[in-house]
Amino acid sequence: MLIHEKIKIVVLDNNVPVFAGKFPCADCRSAMQCKSTDNCKLFNYIKGRLPDSHIDETNVITIPTNDYNRAITLVKRAIKLRKHRVR
Repeated sequence: MLIHEKIKIVVLDNNVPVFAGKFPCADCRSAMQCKSTDNCKLFNYIKGRLPDSHIDETNVITIPTNDYNRAITLVKRAIKLRKHRVR
């Protein structure tokens, strides 16, 4: 489990970092089933929509893009979908 870990998300617009955010694994709805970053649902969601994305061994998701607005919208949506919802 990666409960005490944080996933860092970096969006590169023309190889210049324009957004960096962190997502605590403890906030993920699948935190109890996650064994490693290989099956990270946050990364899989982003990778499915932006195929150039990759994750490294230090838990950093890097998203190279030419469309900054689309990438930021997608990252925010991915975080919103993975977080616990308390009503």
